[in-house]
Amino acid sequence: MTYGQDIAIIDKRIQLNGTYKVFDARVSPVTHGFAVPDETYRCIWTLNRRTMIHDVSPDEKLVPQPTADADIEPFSMFYKSMWSKKDMNVLGAVISKLARRFVFTKKGQKTTTDFIIIDQECKPITLTLWEEFATTQGIEIENALESGIYPTILARRIITTTYQGLTLTTRQDSSIDVNPNIPLVASLEEW
Repeated sequence: MTYGQDIAIIDKRIQLNGTYKVFDARVSPVTHGFAVPDETYRCIWTLNRRTMIHDVSPDEKLVPQPTADADIEPFSMFYKSMWSKKDMNVLGAVISKLARRFVFTKKGQKTTTDFIIIDQECKPITLTLWEEFATTQGIEIENALESGIYPTILARRIITTTYQGLTLTTRQDSSIDVNPNIPLVASLEEW
């Protein structure tokens, strides 16, 4: 984790799936109720501008392993999830971006991006990415769509809403993996 002005500094320094030697980071156990990407490793690393990050030699680099298949909800279960407000994991291919960019809420203007995703049966649903998700993963997805690629996403800990029909939306503890390295992606890429 990184906070405040340190985010931009650390973001420029490390790359997704990169291998680094990290010194002077604070490592603490995860508190109850805090969502983590991997349940087998329940520690949080906090990095700041004083954290030393060194690249490793090519022979020391780690090869990313496919992530374990999450409990992925089929699109047909979204109506049941709507009533329980239980978070869920969804795998889908992004086929389109909608025009909306901002929403006015009680807390002021919020950045959003809406995408249409489909499952293996080509059932469409709208996924709304809020704030940081819209400005990071949303831009990555939008760039892929503009280049003619339909990216696959694994959205973890999202919820269903009834805003303008049944839709999916991110929360603060959600995570969006673009083109995840899991076996289930192959079935979506076939169509």
